[in-house]
Amino acid sequence: MAGGLLAALSLALAGCAGDAGTRARLQPDVVAGSRSGTIEVSVDRRIELLSVIQLLSGYFLTTQHDTTYKREVASYFAPHANHRAVTLFREMSAGDFRFSDVPDAVLRFSPPPALDQRMPITPAIAAAAGGEARLLELIAAMRDFAQVSDFESFYRAHEGEYRTLAERARPGVTTLGLDLQSYTGQRIDHAAVVLGPLLHDGGFAALYDLPGGRAEAFAFIGPAAATQGQPDFGDERRLSELAAHEFAHLVVNPLTAASRADIDASAANLAPIARAMQRNGYSEWHVAVSEHVIRGLTARLIARRWGEAEGEAAIRKEVEGGFAYAPAVYAALRRYEADRATYPTLAAFYPELIAVFAAPLTS
Repeated sequence: MAGGLLAALSLALAGCAGDAGTRARLQPDVVAGSRSGTIEVSVDRRIELLSVIQLLSGYFLTTQHDTTYKREVASYFAPHANHRAVTLFREMSAGDFRFSDVPDAVLRFSPPPALDQRMPITPAIAAAAGGEARLLELIAAMRDFAQVSDFESFYRAHEGEYRTLAERARPGVTTLGLDLQSYTGQRIDHAAVVLGPLLHDGGFAALYDLPGGRAEAFAFIGPAAATQGQPDFGDERRLSELAAHEFAHLVVNPLTAASRADIDASAANLAPIARAMQRNGYSEWHVAVSEHVIRGLTARLIARRWGEAEGEAAIRKEVEGGFAYAPAVYAALRRYEADRATYPTLAAFYPELIAVFAAPLTS
């Protein structure tokens, strides 16, 4: 894999999923998409409505690529740039309502125009939004925005384009996303990649419980470029790595949360890499630990799929990006792979990964 693409992936994934460890119950409701194995690829009405509002608000995590679609959105919805949904989201995102908390919250409601609440708002989401009442105010404003702007007509006019994007992306999500499930021992009964033509060059993730102990995972991915004016989500390699990285958050973050006491005991080891982690959007030790584990895990999946040289190249790029513990995580995961009889799941091996971070870095 070219070094430039690896570097771009490292930058795209910075700050990608925050502390997305919350699990809740949700039924899938995608609109324009394509199924690939057990991974569905789609464009979702809720995320598109949200993205339009984010674009109008000047939110920093919208696409920087100049696409025809982005220009059409800007033109069609320009008369509503000062709508309460736009100004309220601008206020909320200036606080803690950012990153993965935003799509996670919106998927707790049905598609527009109804936007009916269909699952509880967790304490973590409520806190990020500035309170449950504040989130419900935003949803009410989004409902009104969808009506007065005739969002549905815009969406329907672009459904063919959405389906084309999904078909093009479908082959790229059949590899590492599925490999992740057998590698970690985490059961994910339904996995969905939601393409967002207006999302930033990177991704977010969310995990929800389903009845009967099943689980459903979402990875939200934005375009990597504009090709002939169209959103371009990249080749199979980019899509599979992004999907694997985002789905890995859903496995790793809960393991980190359950191990906070042990992880916090080595928090002093953040100091030597604090500046590098802050550049990537991670200022807390437990978040940095999760990101190191996820990046090491993704590199091991790359190695197993495309060869050891590719995995080692990925780890070198992570080190260049400031993830100094990544080689030690990578090496520890080799031991995990070699002894799955003792460690049938990543959860069983997680204490060994935590031990990697207990040792101070050596020059």
